[in-house]
Amino acid sequence: MQIRNDNNIDPLFLKLHERYNEQRQESVESNKNTELWQSRISVTELINPPQIGILKKYNDHRIDKQLNDLLPSILGNSLHEALSLTFDNENYPNDHREIRLFQQYKDFDDPQLSGQPDRIFQETSKTRNFKNVGTVWVKGEWCIQDYKFTGAYSTYKPKQEWVEQLNCYAYLVRNGVDKYGDGLGIKIDRLFVTAIVRDWNSRNVGKPDYPESWVVDIDIPLWTKEEQEKFIKDKMLIYKEAEIAYTETNYDSSQLPKCTDDDRWSSGGGHAVMKPSRKTAVKLFDSEKEAQEFAQTISGAYVESRPVTYTRCDRYCDVSNFCHQLRSEYDKEK
Repeated sequence: MQIRNDNNIDPLFLKLHERYNEQRQESVESNKNTELWQSRISVTELINPPQIGILKKYNDHRIDKQLNDLLPSILGNSLHEALSLTFDNENYPNDHREIRLFQQYKDFDDPQLSGQPDRIFQETSKTRNFKNVGTVWVKGEWCIQDYKFTGAYSTYKPKQEWVEQLNCYAYLVRNGVDKYGDGLGIKIDRLFVTAIVRDWNSRNVGKPDYPESWVVDIDIPLWTKEEQEKFIKDKMLIYKEAEIAYTETNYDSSQLPKCTDDDRWSSGGGHAVMKPSRKTAVKLFDSEKEAQEFAQTISGAYVESRPVTYTRCDRYCDVSNFCHQLRSEYDKEK
C-alpha cells in the first residue's frame, strides 16, 4: 500500500501508522512459523464481501491511500493499545487479550480460520448497562468484548458485521487453538462491543437512539454453536471457491462474486412523487410508471427519479480503482 499526504498532516501521524504496521507484521511473522497459519482466512476477510477481500489480498501493492483517510484507524489503534496495556494478569487472572486463535476445517481442503478477539474475560461486576438492552446481570459470565472507534450513528443498533465478527470469535474461543496448539475451550455467554464514539456531541443527548456518553456498551446477539458453525463453513466455502476461480483465470476479477447492494452500502434509487410546496416526497415508487400514474392524481405533482449511490464504493473501498464490477458499470453509463 502506498500512503500519500496531500493534506500536509504532521508526519508524526505517518510514523504512528508505520509503527502499528510494524507491530502487526511482527505478530504475523510470529504466527507464520506454525502450520496453522497456512491457507489462513481471517475473520475480517470472512465477513467482508469475498470480492473485496481477495482483491486486497492480491493487489495490496496497487492500493493508494491518503494519510487523512487512515487517521480514524490510527486513532482507533492507539485506543486499542492503551486499553490493552491497562490490564495486568495479576489483577485480571481470567482475562485474555489479543490472542490469535485458529480453527481447522478438513472438509474444505484444510483452510484455517483465524481470529484475534480484543478481550476474552470472565465478568466480575454484578451488572453491566448496554445501550440497546438496558441493565443486565452479568456476574460470572464469559464475555468477548470488542472495541470500536466509530461514529454515533453506528451505535443505534448492532451492525450486522459486528454480529458476524463476534460470533466467529465465540466459535474460535470454544473450538480453536493458539499457535502452540493449545485451546481455551471456553463457552462464551455474552458478546458485546464497547463503542468509543468519535463524533459524540452532548447537544444531541436525548434524541432518539443517540448515545448518552463518549463510550457505550452494545450487546451483540449470541448465535447457537450450530448457527456459528454453519455461517463459518458456508462463508469459507464461498471465499475459497472465489479465490480458486480468481487465481486459476490469471487473476481475472470478473470471476469474483459481485458485491450486493447491501455490501456496497447503497442508498437512494426509485422514483419520488413531489409537490412544489414540499421538500420531501409525497410517496416513493420502484416503478417509474406507477409513480407517473400516482402523480397524475395530485394537482401540480411531478416525478423525480433518484439515482442509486454506493457509499462504500465511492468513499471507503480500497480496491474500487481495479474492481471489474464498478468499472463495467461506469462503461455502461458512457
